[in-house]
Amino acid sequence: MVIADQEKAKIDDVLARAGHAPGSSGYIKNYQRAVGKVIKRLTAENMERAEKTAKEWNDTHPPQRSKQGETLILWQHGTETTGRAAEGKGRKFAHEFSKAMWKHCGARVVVMAAWKGAAGDIMYGL
Repeated sequence: MVIADQEKAKIDDVLARAGHAPGSSGYIKNYQRAVGKVIKRLTAENMERAEKTAKEWNDTHPPQRSKQGETLILWQHGTETTGRAAEGKGRKFAHEFSKAMWKHCGARVVVMAAWKGAAGDIMYGL
C-alpha cells in the first residue's frame, strides 16, 4: 500500500506502456505485477523510506490521500443460508470484519446481506 501510494505515477506508467488504461480489466489484472516491477527498480534509499512509512501506517492508519480512489469490491458467496445464522453470526462477523479493516487498513467497509427468512420471504440487512 505504501509503494502504491508513493510510486503511483511509476506504476501507472508501467501499466500504460503495457496498454492497460486505468479502470480497465487489464489494469486491474496486471496491477500487482506492475507494483512488483516498480519495487524491483527501487533504490535502497526509497525502499528504506517505504519500510519506515509502512511501520508508521501499521501503528496508526494510512493518510487520507492514500485512501482516495478506493476500490469498491462486491462479493457474493453462496445462494441460500438460514435466517438465524445470517441474523446472529453474520451480523457479528460483519461488525468484527469492518472493525479490523479500519484498524489495520484504514478502510471503511459496508456490508449488505440477504437471506431467506423462516417464512421464505427475502430478508436483508446493511
